[in-house]
Order: sequence, then C-alpha cells, then structure tokens
Amino acid sequence: EFLNLVTKKKKTWCWQNPKYHLSSVSLNDLLAEDMHGPIKPVIVESDFVKYEGKFEDCIRGNIDTSLGRINLGTGGSDVVESLSSFGNLKKQEVDLHKLMKDVKERSINLQTSLLEQMLERKNDVLCILTEKILTTQKCLISEHIQKEEKFAGMV
Repeated sequence: EFLNLVTKKKKTWCWQNPKYHLSSVSLNDLLAEDMHGPIKPVIVESDFVKYEGKFEDCIRGNIDTSLGRINLGTGGSDVVESLSSFGNLKKQEVDLHKLMKDVKERSINLQTSLLEQMLERKNDVLCILTEKILTTQKCLISEHIQKEEKFAGMV
C-alpha cells in the first residue's frame, strides 16, 4: 500500500544490485500520535507507457578438423525470440506536495521496533512507497526457441 515503508539493503559488492523489502509498517505507524490523526495520501493516476517488446538473440558456431584422410565437423545454432506485451501501463503516485504539508508539523516515534532494527543495521536505508505502475489488461509473454545441430564425418 501507499506510504508503507520499504527497506533498501545497500549492495556489498560493486556488481550486486540493491535489494528492496516491502514492510507491513506504514508511515502512519512511525508518526507520534497527536491530534492530527492518520495521514490519508492523495493519489494521482496518469498514463505511463504502452509496452510491447520483441527481442531476438541468435548464436551460431561450427568447427571442422581433419586428421589425415578423416574429416570431422560439428556445428549448431540457437535462435531465441521473445515477445512481451503489457499493454497500456498506468502510474499511480502520491501527491508529494500535499504529503509534505501533512507531515510538516509531525514528529517520528523513535521507539518503534522497525526503527530500532534500522539503527542497528548500517547498510539499510528506509524508504516510503509513493508510486506504483499497474497493468490495465492481461499480459502476454511468449518465447520461441529454435535449435539446430549438425555432425558430419567423411573418410
């Protein structure tokens, strides 16, 4: 849900990607209780992109050798064709200007268990979920694989 907290674990090595974990704790759970009540985010929806993609990868190779009067050869090829269609994607996002106004006078309760855990872990960052990308129709993902292998010998 919107305003839920996400922990981002920083990568340890340069080739790794950061890892994200969605928690069941929301921003409202972190805020100290006061007379304002829970924050209700304003959601703005817009068209994002129409996604259709076709990708093809082809690998070919062969090797021939001869030993005296014997000739040997082998070869092969792989063709992989992928088709993806997600249709028109919609983007839902929290109105950040309104959210910033709503949290301006609020304070954070530092005694929550999630924040205590975060302070112990030095490689984690706390984030807030403020946008989503949604599909509007059934998605299609297909893959076609074609293999060809050849072996030859001659005396």
